[in-house]
Amino acid sequence: MSPLLHSVIVGCAAATTLVSAAVCLARSPGAFSVRLHAVYAATASWWLISMAMVAGALSVERAQLWARLAQVGVGVLPVTVYHVNVAVAGLTEEYRGRIRLHYALSAVVTIFGLAFPELLTSPRVYAWGYYPAYTAWGLIPAGVMVFVFGEVVVMYRAAVRRYEPGTPEYIRARAFHYGNCFAFLAAFDFLPAFGVTVYPFGFATVGLMSAATMFGSARYKLIEVTPQIAATRILETMPDGLLVTDTRGRVQVANSAAARLLGHSIDSLRHQPLTSICADARLRDAFTVPEGAVGNREVPFTAADSASYVVSVARAPVEDAGKVVAHVWLLHDLTGQRRAEAERAQMEGMIRQTQKMESLGVMAGGIAHDFNNILMAILGSAEVAKMKIDAGEAVGEDLDTISASVEQAAALTNQLLTYAGREGSIEDAVDLNALCVDMTELLRSAISRKAQLSLDLAKAVPKIRCDSSQMRQVILNLVKNGSDALGDRPGAITVRTAVVEPADVEAAAGAGTRPTPGRRVLIEVADTGAGMDETTRARVFEPFFTTKFTGRGLGLAIVFRIVQGLAGQIDVASTPGAGSTFRLWLPALDDETLVQAGVPARQEEFAGHGLALLADDESVVRRAVREMLLALGYQVVEAGDGVAAVELFRARPDDFTLAVLDVTMPGLNGREAAVEIRRLSHAVPVVFISGNADAAEAGTVQRLCRTVFVRKPFKRAALESKIREAATAAV
Repeated sequence: MSPLLHSVIVGCAAATTLVSAAVCLARSPGAFSVRLHAVYAATASWWLISMAMVAGALSVERAQLWARLAQVGVGVLPVTVYHVNVAVAGLTEEYRGRIRLHYALSAVVTIFGLAFPELLTSPRVYAWGYYPAYTAWGLIPAGVMVFVFGEVVVMYRAAVRRYEPGTPEYIRARAFHYGNCFAFLAAFDFLPAFGVTVYPFGFATVGLMSAATMFGSARYKLIEVTPQIAATRILETMPDGLLVTDTRGRVQVANSAAARLLGHSIDSLRHQPLTSICADARLRDAFTVPEGAVGNREVPFTAADSASYVVSVARAPVEDAGKVVAHVWLLHDLTGQRRAEAERAQMEGMIRQTQKMESLGVMAGGIAHDFNNILMAILGSAEVAKMKIDAGEAVGEDLDTISASVEQAAALTNQLLTYAGREGSIEDAVDLNALCVDMTELLRSAISRKAQLSLDLAKAVPKIRCDSSQMRQVILNLVKNGSDALGDRPGAITVRTAVVEPADVEAAAGAGTRPTPGRRVLIEVADTGAGMDETTRARVFEPFFTTKFTGRGLGLAIVFRIVQGLAGQIDVASTPGAGSTFRLWLPALDDETLVQAGVPARQEEFAGHGLALLADDESVVRRAVREMLLALGYQVVEAGDGVAAVELFRARPDDFTLAVLDVTMPGLNGREAAVEIRRLSHAVPVVFISGNADAAEAGTVQRLCRTVFVRKPFKRAALESKIREAATAAV
C-alpha cells in the first residue's frame, strides 16, 4: 500500500470521528457525556491526523516532528476514553477518584512524550510509509492505553450485571460493553511500533467505532443518556397518569399509570380520541375544559374496568414557536388519600361522640350537685316559712328566696336546652339596665359570700333585641364564672353597661375583636380573680373545657352561642393574677326600630276581664296559673287536656276572652287545640305555655294571630305582659 493511500485512509478515519462527535453534540448539547465524547473525538482525530502526516512525510525529520505531535494524542486518549465511558455508564461519582488518577497519569505521559520524543520513538519505513517505532520507553504509553481499554471492558461487564435485562440501562451498558471489546482491537496499532510488520488496521477500527457511535446516537440514543433514557424511565415508573394529546384531542403518549386509571391497555389508548376512552361522563367533562382554563379539577369517576377512583386532572399546553401543538394531561390518583380522610373523619366523629357522652356523664354529676343545692334552698325556705306562719311572723324573705331559687333552676335547665339546641328564642326589646337591677338579688345569691357584687350602669342605655331569659342566663353565667375565679378569696365582681357610638366601636374594641359597624351596647363583667394564661384564654369558650372541678364547662360555651345568635361579639381580656374582663358587644335598637316593633313608651295598668280557659295536664301547674289569672281579674275554667279544652270552648265560644294552653298535652296538644279554637273564634287571645321551649314548635304556634308564648317557669308579671301583647294585637 502506498503512503498516499494510507494517509487517505487514516484521514477518513479522522473525519469520521469528527463527524460522529458533531452529530452527537448537535442532538444533545447539554449532556455531559456527549461533551466528553466530543473531547475524545477531537483527541482521536488529532492522533489520526498526526499519524497520517507521519506516513506521508518526505523526510525523517518531518516524520519525527509529526511523531512528536502524535504523542499528545497518545497521552490524552487513555483518560478521555476512560472518562467518557464512566460518564456514559453513570458511574462518575463512584469513580471520581480513579478519574483524577487517570488525568494525573495522562498529564505525566503527555509531558514526557513532548519533552523527550527521541526516548520514545524513531521513524521506521514500512510499505505504507513512515511509522513511529517505539523504544523500550515506548512500552509506557502503549501499556497505559491497553490497560485503559481493558479497565473499561471490565467496568461495563459489571454494569451489565447490575441492571435488569430489558431495561434501558441494561441495553445501554451491554451495547457499550460489546463496543469497547471491539475497540480493544485498536491496540494492534502498536504492533508495527515494536517491529511487527503488520498493517495498522486499528485506524479502521477507530473509524468504525466512531460511525457506530453516530448511528447509536441517532437511532438508539445511547449517548444521550440524561434526557432521553431518564425521561423514558420516569414515564414508565411515575405513579401519576400522563397523557399527551395532539391538537385534535387524540392520545399520542400514555404511561402505565394512566392506562390503569382509565381501565385500558396502553396500546388501546394510543391514537384514540381522549373523550372516547372515558367510560364516565364526569371524567369526559374534565377532559373538555375550555381552552386557556387553568387549575386542577378533582373528579370521582368509574373506569372502564368498573374500578372507582378519585383523581386530580391538570392540563398544560405544549408550545412550539408560540403555537400550541399538544396538551399534557396529568392524572394524580387521590383515591387512597380521600378514603383515608373519610375513615379518619369517621373515626374522629366516633371519638368526639364518645368524649361527648363521657363529658355528659361527668356533667350530670355537676348538674345534680347544683339542682340539689337549689332544691335544698327551696325546701328549706318552705319549711322556715311554715314555721314563721305558725308563729305569726312575716315570710316575705323566705318567699323571695324560693322565687330566686326557682329562677336559678330555670337558668340551669336553659343551659342544657341551649347546648342541645332545643331552647326557643322569644325576642323582645330589653332594657339591660333594668334587667341587671332586677337580677341583683339573684346574682348575689349565686356568688361566693366573700365576693362583692357592684353595678356600674351607664345612663340612657338603648334597648337591645333579645330573649330576656337568655340574657339573664348570659349575665348569670358570667357572674358565676367570676365568682369561681375568686374561689375562697375575697374579691370584687363588677357588671358595667355602656353605649359605644359607631365611630368609636372599632377603637373601643381594641385588638381582641372587631364588632360590625353600628351603635352598640357594651356589657362588661370583670372580676379580680386568678386570671387566665394565653392557652386557657384561647379555649375558654370551648364546650366542656374547664379549669374548675369535674362536671362544669358549659357556661361560657352557652354564653358564646347566645351572643352569636344575637349578631353580637364577645371577647375576654385576662392576665394571670390580675383577673378577667368579659366584654359583650350587642346591636342597639334605635327609637324608630322600637316604634316599628310596637314597644310602647308607657304602659297603663292592666286589668283582665271575662272568662279564661286554662288547659294543662299538670294539676299543680294549673293551680299556680289559675291563681295568677284570678289576680289579674279573670274568671277561670280549667281543663286537663286539649280535647277537654276544645269541648269547653265549643260549648261557650262567645263567653271566653282568653285561652291559656300548655303546648304539650295528651289527646290534642296545645297547637292542635288552638287550631280548633280559632275555627270557633278568630278574636280570642291565645297564650301558649311550656317548659319544653322547642324553637320550631314555638315558631309554629306564634304564626297564629293574637297568639303569644311564655316559657315555664314564669312570674305573674311575665304572664300579664304576654296577655297584654296578645290582647292588643290586631285580629
